Amino acid sequence: MRLSQLLAPFFISVVVASAHAADKESNMTITSNMRPWCFGHFMLDRPEHSEVSAQHFAYDGYSIETVRNVSNAMFASRVAAREQELRAKTRDDPTRSGAAFHTNVPWLERIDAIAPNARSLSFAGIQAEGNDAMFNVEAYVHDQTTLYILKTKAERQYVNNKLVSRDGGLFTSIRYRDNWTVPTEKGFCFDGGLIGGNQRTSEDVVQTFALDPGKAAMLNVTIREALDADARTSLSTGELRSKLDRAGVGASVTILRESKRQIAGMEAQEVLLSIGEGSTHLYRFYLLAPGKPGSIASPHMAVEMALGDVSSGGKLTAQNASPLDPASAMAAWDKLVGTIRLRPGAL
Repeated sequence: MRLSQLLAPFFISVVVASAHAADKESNMTITSNMRPWCFGHFMLDRPEHSEVSAQHFAYDGYSIETVRNVSNAMFASRVAAREQELRAKTRDDPTRSGAAFHTNVPWLERIDAIAPNARSLSFAGIQAEGNDAMFNVEAYVHDQTTLYILKTKAERQYVNNKLVSRDGGLFTSIRYRDNWTVPTEKGFCFDGGLIGGNQRTSEDVVQTFALDPGKAAMLNVTIREALDADARTSLSTGELRSKLDRAGVGASVTILRESKRQIAGMEAQEVLLSIGEGSTHLYRFYLLAPGKPGSIASPHMAVEMALGDVSSGGKLTAQNASPLDPASAMAAWDKLVGTIRLRPGAL
């Protein structure tokens, strides 16, 4: 098996904007002119003028990197250069000492031409015997003017006996997609692309949107494959308070709402917190859906929204506070979270 299938929990992050207290009208941008946007097998509605500030995608143990403006010639040249580099390097044998530590075995174990637009290279910098030897795998897939680089780790037995037969179809199912285009067919949306074909449960997505760029606020949505242990987890107000203290937000904390709700058809728990006193407040809203192990439609999902921030000195000031009152903040939260859904046709 590929050890990288046991990835750390994956996350989708979405940042929501706020303005300082004198600019309350700008908060209408949080939920105005919203358009559908897809990530993984899910989607949400986000303001058209918002910007992606950070993201990460992984699928079936492979991390995915998107490189734009790459021609066919550039794709071929990049793969050839990488192959030459891996052939020129030689592995080390940590079981030996002295001159014997350095071997004559090249890093490159094998290169596979999956398709005219897809290549995979398997390599290692350490010489190890038997099927326990671990290799890095890099796959290069090109479509239109976009290059997709997929990376994972795999055992020797997987590389030599299963890599092409099992993952070759994954590589050839990748196609270009404009990020604002929401497909109607089966598949996994990621930055600039779609992975079609039979779906696999191991997914990792991180997205961060600045919905009103330059303003301080955040809505994090994290999604990963659900585990059996997730059924025993829940949101703890004590742990959330400790989290705020570690982040330097040490003002008075009030629970605005603590309840059960649904997100994308899944049962979830939410805790909405207000931090501050008088008219100066920050808001930190949290939601957790444990999901169901083995279900793509019901993954582990967590959502966190922040409105306002502390100053560089760690103090809560009116200038950095949320411009929304509690009712408006909760209304924005409910509208944004309410748009998170399984993409129709994704499965």
